Amino acid sequence: PFTLPTSEAGSYLANQIVEWVTGLTFPTAPTTCYAGWYTAVPAELSGSGYSRGAITWGSAEDVTTSMRVRNSAAVVSGTATASWTAAPNFAVHDASSSGNALSSVQAQSASVTIGLGGFARIATSGLAFSMSYSS
Repeated sequence: PFTLPTSEAGSYLANQIVEWVTGLTFPTAPTTCYAGWYTAVPAELSGSGYSRGAITWGSAEDVTTSMRVRNSAAVVSGTATASWTAAPNFAVHDASSSGNALSSVQAQSASVTIGLGGFARIATSGLAFSMSYSS
């Protein structure tokens, strides 16, 4: 059988790729991707000025047995109008709200706690999305 691991790819993206490879559909790529911050799976932050941060991707690069792309500019959330709950996780989405999760929810290296007037930020090249392959 043809299988695709979803350790980094979300089930929505895995399904789109499988349907594309098998000729069932040809998915439309998102014009912009967004990082969403999560308190737990599947609880994304909400309210108090929170919004997902737009991602600007660099060029794809071949890293031995996977293809990887990194963000080429900082990813910044909305500004907090009140303190947000600690967010130790994030996911990549195809829309600024609602939409589909393209990645699975991943743990950040450190939990982010945002106070009034603050925001969540991922530095340039701090976000990588990859998919393994075999040759």
